[in-house]
Amino acid sequence: DAGVVIPVDEYLSEADVADIHEGLWSRYTYRDGRWAIPFQSSTPGLWFNATMMKAAGLDPENPPRTWDDVVAAGKAMTKDTNGDGQIDQWGFGTCDDIPWYQRPMVLQAGGTLVDPEGKVAVNSPEAVEMLTWFKDAVHTHKISPPLAQQTARDDFSAGKYGMVFCSTASRLSFQEDVGDTFELGVAFLPENQRRAVGVGGNALIAVRTGDDAREAAAKTFVQWLTDTERAVGISLDSGYVPIRESALADARIVELTRTDPLVATIYDQLQYVADSSISPADSLIWDGFLNGVETVQTDPQADPQAVLDALQGEIDDYMSTYE
Repeated sequence: DAGVVIPVDEYLSEADVADIHEGLWSRYTYRDGRWAIPFQSSTPGLWFNATMMKAAGLDPENPPRTWDDVVAAGKAMTKDTNGDGQIDQWGFGTCDDIPWYQRPMVLQAGGTLVDPEGKVAVNSPEAVEMLTWFKDAVHTHKISPPLAQQTARDDFSAGKYGMVFCSTASRLSFQEDVGDTFELGVAFLPENQRRAVGVGGNALIAVRTGDDAREAAAKTFVQWLTDTERAVGISLDSGYVPIRESALADARIVELTRTDPLVATIYDQLQYVADSSISPADSLIWDGFLNGVETVQTDPQADPQAVLDALQGEIDDYMSTYE
C-alpha cells in the first residue's frame, strides 16, 4: 500500500507467471495484484508412522483422507504402551507452526479467511469448526496432548506419534532422523467439505529504491533465482516443491518422483494448493490462531466461538485504522 514493492507483473513475463504453479500465487496476491514470487515453497502434509499404523490394524496404503479419518486413526494409535496409566503413544500432533495448518482448514470447511475485497473473517462458522476440531482432539477424542507443538517434530521422529501435521519440506530431515526405525509415510493434508492446501516457505520481492539501475538489477536477479533450472536444483537439494510446471516436467524431477514415493505424494498434492491472499492483518491472524488453539487445548471449558470473536474484534479495530 505504501508503493514500495514492485508488482510482479512489471518484471515477470506472462509466460513465466503462467509457468509458476497457479495455486502458489494464491498466497501472494493483494488487491488483485501479484506482489511476491514463490521461491522455496513448501506445503503442509500429514506425516505418519506406517509401522505404527500396521500395528494398530490400519492400512498405511490408505492413510486418513478426512478430518474424521484422522480422529479414527488417532484413536486406534493412542495407547498406554507400558500399562502405567499414562498415555505414552499419541495418535496425532502438530508441528509448532500450527496456524499454517489452521488457515487452510478454514477453507476446507467451506469458509474464507480473506475475501476478494480484503475483508477478514476469523470467527465464521467454518473457523469455529476448525478450532473446535483441535479442542476435541485433546479433550473429547484424546488423541493429542495439549501444548505439545514445540516438541512434536522430534517426538514423531522418535516414534511417539502416529501422525503429525508438518511441512512437506521436512522430508529430508524426517528421512534422516527416522532412518530405519520405522516406515515413514506422508499423505495429503486431510480434507473436510473440500481439499485445500496452504503455501509456505519463502518468496521474493523487488522494491523501489529510486535508483533505476539497482531496481533493474534486482528484477533480473529475482528472475534468475526463480527460473526453471534454479527451481529444479532447489527441489533436488531440499524438501521444497518445484515452483514451476516446467520444473515438474524436468527429467531429474520426474526420476526423483519415480524413485521416492514420498516425493510423488508431495508433488501430487500441488493440485490442491489454495491459500488465503495477503492481508495487512496477517500477523494478527497468525498470533490469534496460535493463542486460540493453546487456549482451547488447555481449557476444556473454553468456547471456540468466544475465542475467535475476541480475535475478530482485535482485527476489526486494527483494520479500521489501517486505511
